[in-house]
Amino acid sequence: MSKLYRALEKNPQQILARIERSPPSWVLEEPPAKEWITQHKTGDDDDHAGNWLWVLGDAGTGKSCIATYVSHALQETPAADDQPMPITYEDTLSELNNRSSSQLGSADRHVLPIRGSAIYYCNYQSPESQVPERVALTLLHQLMTQLWEIAPHRAYRHLAAVRDLTAFQGTQRGVQDAFRVLSAVAESFDLLCVTIDALDELPISNLATLLQRLRGLTLLGVKFFVTSRDASRVLPTARTVNANRNASTIRAFVHEKLKSIAGGRDPDVSWPVPLTSMLAEKDDFSKQVEERVLELSGENFFCADLMIKQLLDCQEEDEVQQSLDNLSRTVDGLITQAIDRINAQDAAQAARGNAALLWVIYTRGPSIGLKELQHALAFQFYGDNPTTSPELHLSEFSRAKLTKFTCNFLSFEGGGGDSGDESISVHKAVQDFCVGEGMGTQYFADPHAVVARVCLWCLSVNKEPCRSREDWEGLQPFLRYAASNWGWHMAASSQAIPDCPPPNMGLMEVLGDDPFLDIVTVAIQPKLKELGVWTKDMWDELRTKKPPVSALQILAFFNLDRVVAKWLEQSHVTTSEDNAEYQELLSSALYIAAIQGSHRAALVLLSKGADPLREHGKMRVTALQGACLHGHVDMVNALFRNTSDELCVKMVSHKNQNDRTALLNACSSIQIVRRILGVMNQMDKPAAREILLHQCGRVGQGGNAMHSAAEADNADAIDQLLNFRPGGHLLLEEPCRRNGETPLHRAARVGSASAVRRLLERGANPNALDQNGNTPAMLAVKEVASMTGACLDLLLPHTDLKVQNTIHRRNILHMSCHFGRPRHVRALLPYLEKDRSVLNAREDGNLLPIMCASLRPHHFKFLCIEYLIPLMRRDLLPAKDAQELQRILMRHNQPQAFTLLLKEFPDQQKLMMNKRSTLLNKAIARGYLSIVEAILTVYGKADLEVRNEEGLTPLMQAAHLGYSDIVRYLLDKGANINAIGSDDRSALEWCAELNNADIAEAIWQHDPELLKPGPNDERILKMVSARNHVRKLWLKHNVVPGLGKPAEEIQCLHSLREDPDEVSGMSGEANQAIYLESDPVPETAKSQSRITLFSLRSEMLQLWGRFLSDSVLIIALCSSIITTRHISISTGPRLVWACS
Repeated sequence: MSKLYRALEKNPQQILARIERSPPSWVLEEPPAKEWITQHKTGDDDDHAGNWLWVLGDAGTGKSCIATYVSHALQETPAADDQPMPITYEDTLSELNNRSSSQLGSADRHVLPIRGSAIYYCNYQSPESQVPERVALTLLHQLMTQLWEIAPHRAYRHLAAVRDLTAFQGTQRGVQDAFRVLSAVAESFDLLCVTIDALDELPISNLATLLQRLRGLTLLGVKFFVTSRDASRVLPTARTVNANRNASTIRAFVHEKLKSIAGGRDPDVSWPVPLTSMLAEKDDFSKQVEERVLELSGENFFCADLMIKQLLDCQEEDEVQQSLDNLSRTVDGLITQAIDRINAQDAAQAARGNAALLWVIYTRGPSIGLKELQHALAFQFYGDNPTTSPELHLSEFSRAKLTKFTCNFLSFEGGGGDSGDESISVHKAVQDFCVGEGMGTQYFADPHAVVARVCLWCLSVNKEPCRSREDWEGLQPFLRYAASNWGWHMAASSQAIPDCPPPNMGLMEVLGDDPFLDIVTVAIQPKLKELGVWTKDMWDELRTKKPPVSALQILAFFNLDRVVAKWLEQSHVTTSEDNAEYQELLSSALYIAAIQGSHRAALVLLSKGADPLREHGKMRVTALQGACLHGHVDMVNALFRNTSDELCVKMVSHKNQNDRTALLNACSSIQIVRRILGVMNQMDKPAAREILLHQCGRVGQGGNAMHSAAEADNADAIDQLLNFRPGGHLLLEEPCRRNGETPLHRAARVGSASAVRRLLERGANPNALDQNGNTPAMLAVKEVASMTGACLDLLLPHTDLKVQNTIHRRNILHMSCHFGRPRHVRALLPYLEKDRSVLNAREDGNLLPIMCASLRPHHFKFLCIEYLIPLMRRDLLPAKDAQELQRILMRHNQPQAFTLLLKEFPDQQKLMMNKRSTLLNKAIARGYLSIVEAILTVYGKADLEVRNEEGLTPLMQAAHLGYSDIVRYLLDKGANINAIGSDDRSALEWCAELNNADIAEAIWQHDPELLKPGPNDERILKMVSARNHVRKLWLKHNVVPGLGKPAEEIQCLHSLREDPDEVSGMSGEANQAIYLESDPVPETAKSQSRITLFSLRSEMLQLWGRFLSDSVLIIALCSSIITTRHISISTGPRLVWACS
């Protein structure tokens, strides 16, 4: 799980804290939102766009706050007042049966739906995280974490699939697998909401792919909440809400903001300003500011915040009023006013303000930390000063000074004061204004070059060694940022960086400096590991030898083509084609460029003679195979366009250590498949046919290119492969030599619905068998990746359901029940009604399909049983199987399926294994009220007075077991309370003996006269103690006058009682002490041994006095099991010894 963790671009907890006083709850009251929330989870809607709710609004309308609020609100599960103990479905299974009946009554049990909610914040400033695979992994991590806490049994089923994901991260297969596992995990939730914030910030290509993948999840009933500024991508039938309709929320925000400023509590105010005193002293002015801001902001939070910050920046009261009168109505106007205020300061402050704003806007990632910004500015302004050190000037860039330099333009979150833990950001509207084609370009000329230069300055003077991950974690934050991102900033600029400051090293000298290469290598090591380049022995090389990653490889990694060319020109390595060192250097850099997608750098390397056929690593992978594996279309085009036809053929024909060709790695991308097939068209037909039909069988599932395209769910690639001549048509039915799977089998097993549809359209055989005798539909049922049921829905109309495999002789219904696939069973029902023989088929274990669901049952298997019982009927369900099914359903408290089973068997004797006990007796023994209700509903009251083997009626049995809810239910159904037991004891007598508060209260509510003592009940009056619940009822309702007066013996004992120091058994010497059982054991008393108890008849109480002179006597009058800290006393009068 930790390998899948991806930090969110924004902190949800910080956002929730910020909106705590003015939450955007209005959005959930909008009619479209109400309809979206109440829409039930179904799989019947063809479009499923109704599961989508889009919140559209301009920049600054609080869409991120809305997204965070909704995601958090929908994850919370409301608990009903009459359901005090919510539990998940696992507690309704065997774990619940292990609980003591006194701890939990069956009426307290109810099953809550498993709710989940995950959120993803899109951010155009983090391009490496704005890819569909990263979105899927981020959502998956959140959902698995929640599922593990709520329903670990369900989460455990997905651990293997989640673990396998890490093997293919960063590849096209990784994208496919990530969404397959996400679909399977989503199926484990009863209610699930996925929130995508700022969808319009995704690149167009990634956005289209992400929407396509996410729409596949709507088959599971997943709800999607999306915020965006762009309405062009809204699904046709999706519901929409206008984020600009937030008048009440923005009013609350402005009011609370002004109130906190007036009270001196606002974190944006670091020093006294005129606005603070004006708001605090002038109520009319506070109202004037609030109304003015609301009027001009147009219900835009960002505009309102900018206006208030502009007022905070005023230094005189007259200036505040003037600024209030001249506030701009537009976002661009407010931003321009803010930047103009920065530039209106003296030159030094303006320079620092602009520099701080530049770093916050153009830094890679969602935000920059305060410590990072302080070091960056210190190096920018003092890095070229030989007489001082930048670290000595960090105090010049404290939070308070940065706020002043930028005229309150920055937003600080987290941390406090100048701790350095805070993150700094500006609103997306400011980024758009400054990064786009607008007026912002006049303020920041070539900003990425500025950032890259400062990063290189910092790295060039760094003297701290960095040869391990531990060394890396000990570096100051900005040094880590500089090492990780200098190349990206150079690539975004002109790549023309001036020489560094002292020690006056040029860029080429810096690239040849081992400490620089060390720290950059450690910085990009996680990405190199993800790409499959990094090996464990490279850490040893880094510590003991020269850096394992060369300067040329680093330049290729960052796609710095101009610097690559310059480095090669100035390199001291002999540039002869016969020079093995030079060729290895070029080719290794080309391979890194290929897997990273650095096509511009690759063009330079190819022009200098890099060999694209050179093999890399233990897997002997070429540059083309690496580019295909990672789906880099531009890189593939660069390789083919800049090499000879002969070399292109060799690249396409090459097989790596795992016997895989480039075509097998390319099937996730239709553009790459077309490019490779184009090269194959120029080859000899036998050679092209061999490549096309080639199968990889050394690792994984094996198969040919069609298997790979089916696994990638690439329908277009399937068409291209089938249309290829010669041999394309042979791919359709060719089985995998490893497991006998056809491409249709493979597509069904991994859940590739588009591939299944296309293969069926092209004539694939839906009843082909793999080496285990499974049809494609069987694999669609078996594998977790196909839990959505989309593949099975496509295959069922063409599948022979009677086929039984060769391993366990199971048909498709056996497998659906065995693996607990209720959605698949439901899809099978219409076909089973036409061919009922499938219902009655038996597998190797002589089990019917429905009985397969009873093995190690859980929530999903019980749903399968519910679907099948009405279809099986008693003529297809033998009595022995029905009895076993009855036992399992009763044991696991499944009233719905249990009721359906009872209805199919009017004679309950056929469901009873032990004829000496009725079903009602067994249900009461389990303590499940819902099962008792089902039995009486179906079979009536015939067994209501039938005694069990111990001679107890159902009512008495429930009372003895302490099931008060069942007692109440049986009384309401007319159970005879006086026909209880075999010794003709009255209800009062056995109720007093049981001493159960709930039972006594239930009988009292049913008929109080039953518990009122009569003239002949004197023995019961003496038997009950002060702790007996029947006695408490008498006292509460004043049933027995004078009952509260203590007995004469008890009064006498109270007069003589002393607190014992020790409590011991009957042997040994004991000093005198009198102690009553009804009194608490003192904290100072020690237990010397296990207390021995023996009976003392009531008539012997008069003899108690003569024992006082010999030892200690404690008289205990009780009629229940009483447990104190040291003494346990059973029913009836008891005598114990104690000593002082």
